[in-house]
Amino acid sequence: MMLFCISSETHLVEEGVAGNVIQMASHGGDNNKKQKTNHALQDKNFDPSTIEDLMKLFEIESYKAWAAAELEQQKEVEEAEVSMQEAEDYLDSVMESAMDEFRGFEEELESMSKAEMESLV
Repeated sequence: MMLFCISSETHLVEEGVAGNVIQMASHGGDNNKKQKTNHALQDKNFDPSTIEDLMKLFEIESYKAWAAAELEQQKEVEEAEVSMQEAEDYLDSVMESAMDEFRGFEEELESMSKAEMESLV
């Protein structure tokens, strides 16, 4: 019978057929996890079939890391989208100012051309 208890601190308790209890706690850091895993694997009472349960613990940790990386990537994407929108808005503003200046220059040239033509006629 296998019993798993996973809490917010990621405790995994497995109870083997012989009644041996091995507790793995991730709140002690990676070195602590490795030491406890090595100790569990070197224990003479350790049932090799329970390695599957240890693999589940590491699978959970890898999913947590993957989810954290995915969240970080999503935040970076959102920040990049905001930056792109700000750059696009700035470009639109600059282009609108340039077009306004061009229209003013065009009107000025038109009025100067009209005045010169009237002076010639």
